[in-house]
Amino acid sequence: MTTYFQRWYAENRDTLLNKRRKRYREDKDYAEKCRENARNRTRVGTQRQGSRARRPVPFVLGGRNMKGWTVAHLAKRVGRSVPTIRNWVKSGAMPDSPIRTDMGHRLYTDGMILVVRKAVAKRGRISAGDLDFHMEVSEGWLELGVKT
Repeated sequence: MTTYFQRWYAENRDTLLNKRRKRYREDKDYAEKCRENARNRTRVGTQRQGSRARRPVPFVLGGRNMKGWTVAHLAKRVGRSVPTIRNWVKSGAMPDSPIRTDMGHRLYTDGMILVVRKAVAKRGRISAGDLDFHMEVSEGWLELGVKT
């Protein structure tokens, strides 16, 4: 279902883009502001300036409608970077989430995130292949009904 705005934007997209392009060419302050905004959105090292951890992703598990969060949200809540979380999964320090989007992206429920947060807070630094951490997270997820 498309909204009024989506239909309107589809009809007027080219006109809007041409107006923006013209303003960008003619208004130096506007062009500088656009460049500054673009710099704030670009990559710095391996992390992005703007977080993509804003909205939950709806999914169905066992016939129940639920909300899942991306690895970016998990990383933000745990206080680690996305590459660190992926490294934990790859090295076996943390179990892989069994919940995936249609595109294959990992999803984590609020309860799963809380279990990981508590386990990280207990240990501080997690090394690759940390089996105690893996077991604690697996058992916590199993109590929530999430089978790894």
